[in-house]
Amino acid sequence: MVLAATLVIAGYLSLWPWEIGVQLTATTALIMGGTMHPLVRGTLGGLSQNPAGQLASYPLAEAPSVVATIVNQAMDYFVGPTGAGRGGAAGTDQYNVVALQTPEEFWPLYGTLGFDASVAAGVANLSNCLQGRLSCKGHYFDSAPELTSDYVAFGYSQSAVVASIAKRNLIDQYRNADGSWRPLVDSNGTPLDVSFVVIGNPNRPNGGFLQRFNGSYIPVLGISFDGATPTDSCDADGGNCRFPTADIARQYDGWADAPVRQLNLVADLNALLGIAYLHYFYDSPVTAAMYQGTMGDTTYYLVPTERLPLLMPLQQIGVPAPILAALDAPLRVIVEWAYDRAINPGTPTAMQPAVLPDLATGVRNLLAAIPTGLDDGLQEAGLGRPFGTTRAGIFGVGGPVAPAAPPGAAAPPAPHQQSARPAGVGKAKPRAAAQRTKATAPTSDPAPHRTVGGHRARN
Repeated sequence: MVLAATLVIAGYLSLWPWEIGVQLTATTALIMGGTMHPLVRGTLGGLSQNPAGQLASYPLAEAPSVVATIVNQAMDYFVGPTGAGRGGAAGTDQYNVVALQTPEEFWPLYGTLGFDASVAAGVANLSNCLQGRLSCKGHYFDSAPELTSDYVAFGYSQSAVVASIAKRNLIDQYRNADGSWRPLVDSNGTPLDVSFVVIGNPNRPNGGFLQRFNGSYIPVLGISFDGATPTDSCDADGGNCRFPTADIARQYDGWADAPVRQLNLVADLNALLGIAYLHYFYDSPVTAAMYQGTMGDTTYYLVPTERLPLLMPLQQIGVPAPILAALDAPLRVIVEWAYDRAINPGTPTAMQPAVLPDLATGVRNLLAAIPTGLDDGLQEAGLGRPFGTTRAGIFGVGGPVAPAAPPGAAAPPAPHQQSARPAGVGKAKPRAAAQRTKATAPTSDPAPHRTVGGHRARN
């Protein structure tokens, strides 16, 4: 188990966090990078403290154009399209944007902090920002934040773990032992409204690698397998969800869609290659077609992978596409033996020792996948489907059909579009439209701001 975890960690350490992005509204979007990409420096440079009690805008840790791209893509692809489902704004110009400082270190390959220590520092800063404290470290692209205490925290990969722990802490902070809830107010007494968007989430309840091996620990890397992102911020009847969340994974990304039956070595290798070939590239806007299910306060999406990661090295060296298509169908059946797609993605699911769930069904699907794969290859070569098979879905021959998305689960971003979700459902409530422009690469650091997320900061 530790060997498998270490192999996946090695793949993770090589990741170049995906360049995602965001834009601006009355809600404040707190955008975090991934491992090796802290986005924002943790010091003020020549300023030893926040000037005149104001919240300072910290300098960028990366090229301004890179950070601006990350910020704008995160909103266009993920924050905006999931806005209505989270009870927030769907218009991508309705967010005040903050690039948040998180260390994003992973010793020994980057920085001096182990994984847990880096995550803990990120959680501390995200929590300070959500609580409206002057100690919040972020870079502000907007010169005039709206008066609001609404936030959406965006996390990718390591920072999805940061977001998961911050959400867990918020639930512990505001929920009483009897299940009732205290008023959600920040450290300044201002009503607090928080939602989350995470992609490539290692804490995904069914698929996240940190949940698959929940309770394990790798001392040399300082990484704890701390279980699943919580989904239980709703009332008992499922309404009034306090921290709505959208969780997006790429199919076969080994960090977020890891096999549940880890003794299937073909699927394990596929997931490891998925880290190398897929975890980099969350480059498709989330749509309702990617809806995978809902649990509690969280809506899950799965971005389909058209070609197995197992075959991507062959694709790189020039193996013709028809041959890869013919191989994909039977191999996908074998890979899917290691998954249980019938389990809700929000159900915490640990590793299981079985190789496949049902031998007879598995063999039958594999045999059916051979002519299906041949038809796939011949069709890709322009020769039709002479064996008369039907192209299988993303889960392969015999795999389940994805559930239909509920209304408002995801929609293409539309400028100035307000959420159609009625007030009183989940945490939804009207937000005033704030017309903004996309984040742009600053030529110099903007002046310090007096607000955190739009409401006045206090010590």
